[in-house]
Formats: sequence, C-alpha cells, structure tokens
Amino acid sequence: MQKDVFIGNVDSQKFTSWLAEIIKESTQLNFRYAEGIYQTLEEARNLYAWPAKRTDIPTPLGPKSITKGASLSENSDLLAMLSTGLQKSIVDGSDSEIADWVQAILVWGGVYTKTKTGKGNAGWLAEYRLRGGLGDHLRQTFSMLKKVQDDQVGETINNLRSNAGLTKIYALGCDNFVIYDSRVAAALSWLISKCIGSAEAVPEHLRFATMRANTSKKDGKQRTASEAVFPYFAASGHVSAHVKHLKWNIRANWLLEEATHKSEKTDDNDLIITIRDLEASLFVIGDNLQYAYKF
Repeated sequence: MQKDVFIGNVDSQKFTSWLAEIIKESTQLNFRYAEGIYQTLEEARNLYAWPAKRTDIPTPLGPKSITKGASLSENSDLLAMLSTGLQKSIVDGSDSEIADWVQAILVWGGVYTKTKTGKGNAGWLAEYRLRGGLGDHLRQTFSMLKKVQDDQVGETINNLRSNAGLTKIYALGCDNFVIYDSRVAAALSWLISKCIGSAEAVPEHLRFATMRANTSKKDGKQRTASEAVFPYFAASGHVSAHVKHLKWNIRANWLLEEATHKSEKTDDNDLIITIRDLEASLFVIGDNLQYAYKF
C-alpha cells in the first residue's frame, strides 16, 4: 500500500487524530497493568527500563556498559552514540567496522543470538563477516527505507532480513524509523482496538502483525489485543515473513509520525512529541496485555 493511501484512509486518520489527543493528554489512556493504571503515555514512558540485566557492549570505540533496568535517558545517550557510529561507518567505514557497530546494537537489544543450527541474528552477521558485502547491503537498504512510499518495499530489497533484531539496526540507521518488536506491536494492537472500540471492527489495513514474547515459559506474556484479529506470527524462515515484518514496521512508522505531527505543541515541552519517546511508551505498555481491557 502506498503511504498517501494508507495515511489518507479515514480509519488511519481517525486513529492518528485520537492518538494525538492521547499524546497531548486531552484524552486519558486508561491502560491497566499489573501494578495499576497508566492514565497517560508519559506515565508509561517514565517507567521505561532496559535491559533486563547488566549488558557489556563491545563497540569500535571501546567497551560500553549499561546497567540492569537503565532509564530511557541512559539508553538514549547510548543509542545516540551507537546511531552516530553506525551511520558514519556506513558512509566511509569498512565492512568490518560496520559489522562491529551492528553487533553492538544487537547486543544492546538482547538479540545477538544464534540458534542451534547456526542461524539467528548472530549467525546472519557472522556470514556477512565471512563473505563481505554488509556495507553495500545496508547502504542499499537504508537508502530505500529513508524514502519509502510503498510498504511492500521489502520485496525489492535483496537478502532482506527484518525482525525484532534488525528493526533496531534500521531504527538507528534511519530517521523516524521505530523499533518494531513484540512489545510495540502489542501496544499498537491494543491502542487501535481501543480507538475503534472493538478488535473485530478494526479494518484489515490496521490489523498489525503481532509476535509472541521471547520466553520459554509455557504461559508467556500476552502480546496481542486479540489473537483472532491480530494473530501471532514469527519473522523468521522464508523471506516472505521478513517482508511481512517490514511492511508492518513501515506502517507503524507512518502512523506514529502522523500522530506525533498532529500532537505538536510548542508551549509544553513535557509532552511526548518525538517518535522515539512514543516508541518507548509503547514498549512499556506492550510488555503484557494480560491485565488491560479486553476487546
């Protein structure tokens, strides 16, 4: 779907206008979680905490560490450094340096992992280290994502990989590109259902693809507002799954960009007005929908 068609759709406009009112706190969020209720997105944002444990991150500038449950501000400082390093290396760095920045971001995100068969994000990066070409691949990908007007762009990107790990690379390599992981997807499914009033009434183009929580527990956290309407899928295996993940990532970018634009207010700097801040709020409320209003 083209951007102008997607954003111009009456239901997309309804949602972005409604979300803008939530951002401006003209309308209450009323999201129930285990310890209480988030009345505003700002309340959720203020409880942002990452990572789940202390993480030591190797970077081309030397080792960096981030403590367990670090604040949004602490994470933002680290991500600014990682983003600058990645973007500079894309311009004039070697494949090896680019790979080191990519690895650092994946380690920060807790997604530098390898499966028993040698796949996973770590295996993917290891293959590029062996055969080369990572710089050319990311330059092409970033170039296409920075000017994307069609959410099917993934079909035209060679060797596309798009999942909860690579979305972090794209988010730090491109402006206004949100991290689309299972938490953010869960939050969007709930917010859209709340805005429309019923999950079943959500139109097809807003039925965001959701993903299960990355846990081995039998009863994992709920990361969809309605599994019948927003069914879980895995961004792995065949390239079609990665194209699907990127499509919904792009649609999330468009919606959140539109909502933040509509919520701009110059006389109140405390409001959530950046896409990254909004993404952080979604990350928090999407952690577990078990206690939230059911649709």
